[in-house]
Amino acid sequence: MDGVNDNGGKTAWPVPSWRTVRWPVGWAVLVAFLGGAGGAQAQLTVDVRITGAITRDGTYTHAPGDDHGCLALRFWFVPRAGAPAEHSPARWQINFAPNSAPPDASFRLEFPMEGPGSTPPVREATVRMTAAGRLWEGGTGMDGVSAEIHPGPDHRSGRFALRGLRVSGGGTERIDVAGSWRCPAAP
Repeated sequence: MDGVNDNGGKTAWPVPSWRTVRWPVGWAVLVAFLGGAGGAQAQLTVDVRITGAITRDGTYTHAPGDDHGCLALRFWFVPRAGAPAEHSPARWQINFAPNSAPPDASFRLEFPMEGPGSTPPVREATVRMTAAGRLWEGGTGMDGVSAEIHPGPDHRSGRFALRGLRVSGGGTERIDVAGSWRCPAAP
């Protein structure tokens, strides 16, 4: 799974990034990194099977770190002056940044872990990944894109099927991606 790791900032829908989230004044982001300590046993692993415009099997593996990990993502905000802070329902994110194994690969899957739409099978998701030298993306609500995610009870493992991902920036080619993930135990 060779590929590019930047699409020039162009996406077909707003994709929040845990590194650079731009929200109106008053929003703050709390990201809880839930990866374990480094070491031979503490590997984050995602196995994928890609079909459609390209056909390929692969495995992403990396020790957890700043750019690789399993995250609980929650947005905090103050609804009005003097009011207590509130937060959004948590979302789960599995993230491999550029320079992960295989080289120049990236993979990010995000879905709700609480609140509406979080009961398995989870059908709301966004995904971005590189394959065959291109950035592919999809999100629930995009024409022809669907997701079915079955997280384990603690979200540290599970399986997914994502259908209809398209090349970033347009085009008619589509891929489907199925696979599983395993996150290291929480510290």
